Amino acid sequence: MTKKTIFFLSVTLFIFISCKQKKEIDSILNKEISNNEKLKHLLTEETDELNFLTKELKKKLEDFYRKRNFQPLWIKNDSLNSKSLLLIEELKKPLAFGLPENRHLKFNKDLHPLISELKITFTLKCFQNDLQNGFMNDSLKEVKPIDFSDDFSKIEQLLIAKDACLSEEIIKWGLNDTLYRALSNHLYQFYTFCPHKEDKVELPTQKEDSIKSVNIMRTLLKNKNYIGNENVDTSILFASLKRFQLENGLKQDGKIGKLTAKSLMESQIDKCKRLALNLEKLRHKKIKKGYYLEINLPEFVLRFYHDDTLKSFHRVIIGTEENQSPELSSNVFRIITYPLWSVPFSITSKEFLPILKRNPNYLSQNNMILLKNNEEINPIDVNWKKISKNTFPYKVIQNSGKSNSLGIIKLDFQNKYGVYVHDTPNKGLFNNVFRSYSHGCIRCEHPVDLAKQLLLSHEKNMISDSLDSLLNRKVHQYIPLKSKIPIEIYYLTISLSNNGEVILLADLYNRDETLIQKIFD
Repeated sequence: MTKKTIFFLSVTLFIFISCKQKKEIDSILNKEISNNEKLKHLLTEETDELNFLTKELKKKLEDFYRKRNFQPLWIKNDSLNSKSLLLIEELKKPLAFGLPENRHLKFNKDLHPLISELKITFTLKCFQNDLQNGFMNDSLKEVKPIDFSDDFSKIEQLLIAKDACLSEEIIKWGLNDTLYRALSNHLYQFYTFCPHKEDKVELPTQKEDSIKSVNIMRTLLKNKNYIGNENVDTSILFASLKRFQLENGLKQDGKIGKLTAKSLMESQIDKCKRLALNLEKLRHKKIKKGYYLEINLPEFVLRFYHDDTLKSFHRVIIGTEENQSPELSSNVFRIITYPLWSVPFSITSKEFLPILKRNPNYLSQNNMILLKNNEEINPIDVNWKKISKNTFPYKVIQNSGKSNSLGIIKLDFQNKYGVYVHDTPNKGLFNNVFRSYSHGCIRCEHPVDLAKQLLLSHEKNMISDSLDSLLNRKVHQYIPLKSKIPIEIYYLTISLSNNGEVILLADLYNRDETLIQKIFD
């Protein structure tokens, strides 16, 4: 039998089975029985029309409708009621609520009202589950299978909700959190009113091609509704660019640099996907109690909380794109005054070695010592020309002091990346908007004030006056915390301004872009 014959027979069989099943479902829906009875048949018998339901989910729907004596929610006089039509319009745009479009059912006009009834209820329950629990696993690596609870009370509440408030009621199914609610409302409004069709355009920086860059920027700002037309005066054009930079967490310099160009090239629909991804991250963010530290890498800030109260706020410097700071959860267990710096092999072999080949005195000039098998070696005695970056056999330690790269204080917490929070002698870098300069550790502004807050957080810890004494005497000292303080370093490309407006931050490490392609595309 040829492949062509097999294919023809398979298609014929499929059409036959489909027609048979269609006839069976038509016979149920066309019977002279009540809608309640039809709904009961649909949910208790095998039908191809409900193939979007697993056996377990179909049973949950059946149990729900059985309690209602199979009375439909969304049908009046054999037709969909006005509320159901409004709900369908909301359910057609899951991305507006921060959910992937490819995860939810499509609606069409040709469906029988009872099939639409079940699809509406099913999709609302899917929305509810995903908004409350998230649609990804806790590691944000895999999308979870569709599931929902057997509690339909929130769905039934929509029956009495005002028609104009349906989207608000659905949004409320998510977290009761200030940032989450602000972002949810912002995304819904942005999705509803932003232009969805935008061509992908390559925008060079002004350094690469000044004239072309400005001309394309005009078009992009118009597409994003920042200017009314492309022929506005130059002063208005660059004022609009600064407004765009402000609302997207960029440096307000009125220049088209690398990050501004990247943000301008992001389409409005891609921006919706990034907002949706951040909502999903917030759904997985654990609610903490007591004292804890949080660092949002794209925001370049560290916050110290007690419950929901902000105790301390600090600007930070994070890793470069080549030396990215990791996301992690740990516990600060000690503070170190005037720390030593054990320079990582990646730095000594790649960065220090070329310098040492030119200047063997570099280490002593920077308060560093060279060790081999824990014995100090004079760098002058080493034939650096014979040392390669793959065979660098030494360890480099920078002694404590104000010139030490860790500054005068360090917060220590266990993690597999070997990173920590510390002071820095280069204070001027904190004045920059984008503070991505480190090798992965977190440099903190005013770290002594933060350390005092940590020590004062529990009576069992050493009092802050003792810390001042150690710092005044320039003592290298380990100060253990009697009560460890949780620290979480995460990656959210959104924040709230002082007046509660949502700011979309630059995706410095392209981590959002990778996840968006996996989830939404």
